[in-house]
Amino acid sequence: MCRNFHWQLKIFDCHFFISLYNRKCQGDNVSFVHLHNHTQYSLLDGASRISDLMKAAQKFEMPAVAMTDHGNMFGAIDFFKTAKEYHIKPIIGMEGYIINGSILSDKHKQNHRYHLTLLAKDQLGYHNLIKLSSIAYIQGFYYKPRIDKTLLRKYSEGLIGMSGCMQGEVAQNILSHKYDKAKKIALNYRTIFGEGNFYLEIMRLGLENEEFLNEQIVKLSRETGIPLVATNDCHYLIQHHAKAQDVLLCIQTGKLLEEDKRMKFTTDQIYFKSPGEMQKLFEDLPEAIENTIKVAEQCNLELDYGGFLFPVFDIPKEYKDDYEYLRDLVYQGASRKYEELTDEITNRIEHELKVIKDMGFVGYFLIVWDIIKAARDMGVTVGPGRGSCAGSIVAYCIDITKIDPIRYNLFFERFLNPARVSMPDIDTDFSNQTRPLVLDYIVRKYGRENVSQIGTLGSLGARSVVRDVGRVMGIPLYEVDAIAKLIPGGQDSSLKRAYEENQKLREIIESNDSYKELWDYSTTLEGLPRHAGVHAAGIVIAPQKLTNYIPLFISTKDRTIVTQFDGKCLESLGLLKIDCLGLKNLTIIEKSLQLIKLHHDFDLDIDTIDLHDAETYKLFVEGETDGVFQFESPGMRRILTRIKPNSIEDLAICNALYRPGTLDSGMHEVYIRRRTGEEEVNYIDPMLEDILRSTYGVIVFQEQVIQIVHSLAGFTLSEADILRKAMGKKVKELMDKYRPLFIEGAVKNGISRENAIKIFEQIETFGRYGFNKSHSVAYSIIAYQTAYLKTHYPAEFMAALMTVENDTTKIARLIEVCHKMGIEVRHPNVNISEYDFTVKDGKIIFGLKAIKNLGENSIKAIIEVRKKHKKFKNIFELCEKVNAFQMNKTALESLIGAGALDELDGNRAQQTACVETALEYGSQKNRERMKGQSSLFANTPTLDEDMYPPLPDKKDWDFGKKLDTEKELLGFYISGHPLTAYEKEIQTLTNINTRIFKQLLKKQKLHELKGRELRTIGIIDEIKLIKDKNKRTMAFLSCEDLHNKFEVVLFSSIYAEFGELLNEKDIIYVIGKISDRERDNQDKFAIVAEKIIPEKDWQHTISGNIYFEINETNYDEEELDHFIEDQIAQYPGKFRVFFNVKTKLFGTLKIESQKYKLFPHKNLYRYLQNNGHFIEKMKVDFDER
Repeated sequence: MCRNFHWQLKIFDCHFFISLYNRKCQGDNVSFVHLHNHTQYSLLDGASRISDLMKAAQKFEMPAVAMTDHGNMFGAIDFFKTAKEYHIKPIIGMEGYIINGSILSDKHKQNHRYHLTLLAKDQLGYHNLIKLSSIAYIQGFYYKPRIDKTLLRKYSEGLIGMSGCMQGEVAQNILSHKYDKAKKIALNYRTIFGEGNFYLEIMRLGLENEEFLNEQIVKLSRETGIPLVATNDCHYLIQHHAKAQDVLLCIQTGKLLEEDKRMKFTTDQIYFKSPGEMQKLFEDLPEAIENTIKVAEQCNLELDYGGFLFPVFDIPKEYKDDYEYLRDLVYQGASRKYEELTDEITNRIEHELKVIKDMGFVGYFLIVWDIIKAARDMGVTVGPGRGSCAGSIVAYCIDITKIDPIRYNLFFERFLNPARVSMPDIDTDFSNQTRPLVLDYIVRKYGRENVSQIGTLGSLGARSVVRDVGRVMGIPLYEVDAIAKLIPGGQDSSLKRAYEENQKLREIIESNDSYKELWDYSTTLEGLPRHAGVHAAGIVIAPQKLTNYIPLFISTKDRTIVTQFDGKCLESLGLLKIDCLGLKNLTIIEKSLQLIKLHHDFDLDIDTIDLHDAETYKLFVEGETDGVFQFESPGMRRILTRIKPNSIEDLAICNALYRPGTLDSGMHEVYIRRRTGEEEVNYIDPMLEDILRSTYGVIVFQEQVIQIVHSLAGFTLSEADILRKAMGKKVKELMDKYRPLFIEGAVKNGISRENAIKIFEQIETFGRYGFNKSHSVAYSIIAYQTAYLKTHYPAEFMAALMTVENDTTKIARLIEVCHKMGIEVRHPNVNISEYDFTVKDGKIIFGLKAIKNLGENSIKAIIEVRKKHKKFKNIFELCEKVNAFQMNKTALESLIGAGALDELDGNRAQQTACVETALEYGSQKNRERMKGQSSLFANTPTLDEDMYPPLPDKKDWDFGKKLDTEKELLGFYISGHPLTAYEKEIQTLTNINTRIFKQLLKKQKLHELKGRELRTIGIIDEIKLIKDKNKRTMAFLSCEDLHNKFEVVLFSSIYAEFGELLNEKDIIYVIGKISDRERDNQDKFAIVAEKIIPEKDWQHTISGNIYFEINETNYDEEELDHFIEDQIAQYPGKFRVFFNVKTKLFGTLKIESQKYKLFPHKNLYRYLQNNGHFIEKMKVDFDER
């Protein structure tokens, strides 16, 4: 875009002067330009969208318009491009914050910040504006990005200055009745900017003290000759939006609308007024209106980059240029990767090299190649490829990717299309643990001032804006949440579409004036930027200092220097942008390989593993894909078990089919039916069979669309890719353009017109859902690598997986997966554990970092000492060997509580009792060692374990305390589980748990739970209380059973009845219904409680029926009487007792005990197992009889 700025701006100038000329010819004296405008890029302050601003300016026939956002230039390129589209001259500016004094020496002094409006006259002014904005953030940021007058003098050339709003320095001194000082300040500004480049702003907004201020400003102008300019400090487009902008300010400041003491505008006049309105306001000061045109005439910014701005890549001296070097690298790589360089391979290489050279991207490829090579040389795990780049044989030959595009039938044009001039997009995945090494390399190679992470703007999305506005309006959280949950999530979600498509949402909005107001504000503010942040992966590399091209800012989160422009703007400016993504799954692979090396003593090269391993594919077929990249979800597992993949291509198909659009269209069902032979595969024309045979006639990949259009209609691959893109994005104009061309081309190739039309309609219908095959293959290889490691090195893989995972709920699930795989997970061990999870004799050992209160220094000290002295014998030796500065009382007690000292002498109670003695012993021994003096322990030789101080005589903690302490310190129960003692009750009294829920989820049978009375047992981890819409207390219980965590919802009426009975760590019996409320994590079981029974009340509260089945051949009346008197009488309860006696003559006789009611105690089961031979079976149900 920016390469054409020069001639485009010549057109703008013509439009500008033609507009003025026409107005003068028509006698229209209402010409006016808004020079002080806050767009949406004045974050959570400006509510004017740039596109709407330009529409209004065009409607008002304004020849130009300015952008002056608060301290930043985030929107400069967006503003410039949009103004160009509307044939309006763009004036790039900024309302800066300026202080007296120095931003460096007075960095933390609360010097008053004044507002100052700055406009760029030309390219020099634009670059000075970039410098000022960047320095304000990087060096001058203190609550706001600030500059000082020394900086302003240095970078004032090419700028027009205006005195600003009421917060300007001139205005503030006038309002403080310091007219002479204000006059001096104004004259100083005129000196800084130069004659004719400084103006006094005058506004009529209806603010307090404004009339007095304006009188003084006019007087000042008359006395100094500094011209007036009329502005309106526009923050929103139309007057009606004043309240919405006030809501926006409340979102920014975290205040409620009803609060009096908060930042707000006391006027509704700061909107984008028409020239007529502005002339009427300033009819007594016509020069203030006329001067807006004069300022616009002064501003003629031209941005002419004329090409790509890549840094120079140094090549070896023996090569004449970078193309020769790249070509040599490619053919060296091709010779290594292919046994024979066939014509197909060399033709493909030559074609790609020519396109890369002609498009000017040779340097780009070398820069990316060098970065990836350096990463691998540093031991960083690099992904096999990402996105459409995997379709390039050049990228494959120089090891940018590991995907052979010929083997997988991938197209280069999907990546780099000579008919569609745009920057290459080579995204690369790195292990997120070692990714910083890559970033550091880039900075060292190209210079710190030339490299930056890329900025991005978070926006007020459809759901989030409703929640933000609701909070500001003071609407109860539950009401707002209920509305927000009716709005679909995702990037394509919009309030307008949600309102049109959801009748229930419309009914709720229309039912209440507050909700209507909420919706009105939300739709006005939806999509506005909320905050500036850092792109997760984007890096920009410039040939010189970045501030020669773009403005920078500092991320408040981690003080990272970041570009103010986003990735799209940087690309349009021709700067080199690459995405270096940190991928957690590559870290898992990296750590797995390290553990394999440690325990199996060989280096496994993950890039050369067998991609046809039957055992690995068995794991996919069985859906046992916990921890397998992109194949973990219940829906994906269902697809895997039905498709039964046996190749990378099959995995890529699964990956492509499991997408929202594809699933909604039912394409996956068509594919599965055809693959399994349930549906016949028919092709409209035999020419389609070669292209669609592998996917059974279903268009799964975008590359298939390209191939169909190319092979059947004779399009070039470049043209075919353009049509593919148009179909994917539903660009009707392009599709209408290419439709007849496709039909005619197909007819020329011998396809009937009727079939040609049908084929176009087929690719038009299904092609829009097609997925990028290059990306799908690349990510399926990562998935296969993780599955391979899980299959052949299960303990190492699971240990790596748990190390990388930070969510304790997910780790708990992974521990269960380990148990299912037959892998024992043991608590930390001070003699074995490393920093992270590790493996010993096939068992996974918790890492020391998992222990709460144990600092990094303590962990490092323990591991270092252990390397020198091998195992610790007891707590005293541990304290002696590990310095007291690295092992304090809290850390030692945490080690004991987590079970990390269980292998040492004594039990946990004994060890805890002598913590202080052990620490003193260790300190004394260290002092002796340093001073060579005797002491209290002088006669205790450290080499003789019998001579250590004795452990106190203490009985070990009971099982419950051990478990509670482990849970507190590790987040998990390791030695056992509190519910293990209740396994029989769980088996007998419940009909649902997290494992059953997950199985139903996997089989897509959750509907079976709808409306059923559910019973489960769990232990309470956390109780969260909130107020419902009626201000009544309700609760969410975070619980867990033997398998995983689940949630119990207690609405206010149920909480009122049972709430006081509940405490954390209580074991409870829950009766209720499945929760149908929307959950972010659909893999989580939630139950809405109807009754809660604490464990102590189970026997006398839970009711049901117990059936004892007896066969007459085993029947013994005396034995039965004995059983009733000795056993049933011992466990009274609320269960009715039935004896079903099977007889030959009368069939089954059902006899109900009139005397006893029973509780199915676990001891009763134990008795029957050992003694009750005459009772064949005992069963329980909860039916009312």
